[in-house]
Amino acid sequence: MFDPKGYTKEHFQTHTTAEDIVLIKSMGFDHVRLVVDPKPMFVEGHADEIPAEYLGYLDAAVKMILDQKLAIVIDMHASSAFKAELAKRDDLVEEFADFWRALARHYSSLNPDLVFFEILNEPEMGDRYRWYGVQAKLATAIRQGAPQNLIFATHRYAQRLAAHGSRAKARSRHNERLKSEYSPSLPGVQQWLCNVVPLSRST
Repeated sequence: MFDPKGYTKEHFQTHTTAEDIVLIKSMGFDHVRLVVDPKPMFVEGHADEIPAEYLGYLDAAVKMILDQKLAIVIDMHASSAFKAELAKRDDLVEEFADFWRALARHYSSLNPDLVFFEILNEPEMGDRYRWYGVQAKLATAIRQGAPQNLIFATHRYAQRLAAHGSRAKARSRHNERLKSEYSPSLPGVQQWLCNVVPLSRST
C-alpha cells in the first residue's frame, strides 16, 4: 500500500482515473497490467465471498481499461507478509484458491482475448517445489472459474514465465502484445516478457 491513507474510497476513485487510461492509450500501449492487492477483498473463512464494495472498485478500473480497447492483466500483487503466510499455511492456499476461482468466474464473461490473469507477482518462496505445487492449485482454481482466459504463471521470485491457454495463436499474439505494457504502479515503465509459451489447458 503506497497511499498513507490506506484503501479509502478516495484512493480507489483517484489513484487511476479515466484520464490516465486515455493517456496510456495515446502513448501507444496496448494493454495495462493492473496491480491488485487482494488484502481488502480477501476475507479468511469466506474467501469466495468477495465484498461487493471493493469488487465494485475493481470492476470500475477494469471497465475504464476495456472501454479504451486496451487489454488487461489482472495481477495479484499481494504483500510480502501475505506471501510469507502462503508459503507455510496449506489452509491459506486453499482459501486463496477459492478467492481466485470466485474472482476469475466474476470476469469470465468478458472477452478472453482482452482479460488475462497473473497468479501472483513475485511469490518470494524459497522452496521452489512448494511454490510449484501452490501455483498449480491456484492455476486450476482460476481455470475452473474462467475456462477461456489466459493465465500467466510466475517464477518463485521473478516475473511471469508463461501464458496458460490452448489457443494455437497464443504464443505469437501475446509475444507481440506483451512487448510493452503500462503498469499503474510503475508509471511509464516498459516491461518485457520473454518466452511466452502456450501451455495445455487444465480440464
